[in-house]
Amino acid sequence: MSALIDAAAYARDPALVDPLTAAVVQAAMAISYEDPTTDGHEQRKRLATQVLANPAGAFAVFAWATSTNGTVVGKWVGGDTDGALGDLGFVLGSVWDAVAGV
Repeated sequence: MSALIDAAAYARDPALVDPLTAAVVQAAMAISYEDPTTDGHEQRKRLATQVLANPAGAFAVFAWATSTNGTVVGKWVGGDTDGALGDLGFVLGSVWDAVAGV
């Protein structure tokens, strides 16, 4: 499959909903407690608050945002779901600012 088809398959996979939502909530909790002098903290914390208020609503945004990471997508569509899930924390950290508008 092409990389774009793989990314779409990953982002729309129903099996991704619960683990990605849990990972996004974990990231939101960590960001809620980060140092307020962190660059972009207000935008980052605003997004974290939105995620914590509606975790299910955040899924689609983060599914598509994390689908830009070829390693996670490759592992997921290749059947290494544990490997993909193990990388989500890093990937969420790399896309959080973009989603938050920092």
